[in-house]
Amino acid sequence: GEADGSFEYEDFQPASLNTTKQLIEDLNNINIVFHIGDIVYAMGYIAQWDQFTAQIEPIASTKPYMIGSGNHERDWPGTGSFYQNMDSEGEC
Repeated sequence: GEADGSFEYEDFQPASLNTTKQLIEDLNNINIVFHIGDIVYAMGYIAQWDQFTAQIEPIASTKPYMIGSGNHERDWPGTGSFYQNMDSEGEC
């Protein structure tokens, strides 16, 4: 399940929780965060976006937080994505 006690549709969270925890511990040594690609593996589950924004809030509310879209945010037929598959489920 999720850190908040809810259940997620896939088990992607443990690694992201470890990364987020480490970033929060190191905030005094960080000037900016660049989150490059595959921001949320939501694939149609809007609650995953809510969980993600809550997870990064302690970081993004104190440091500049820049994102770069990955295939799980972009890929959908007709969007100009190189791959033309459905990794994003069309949510972005």
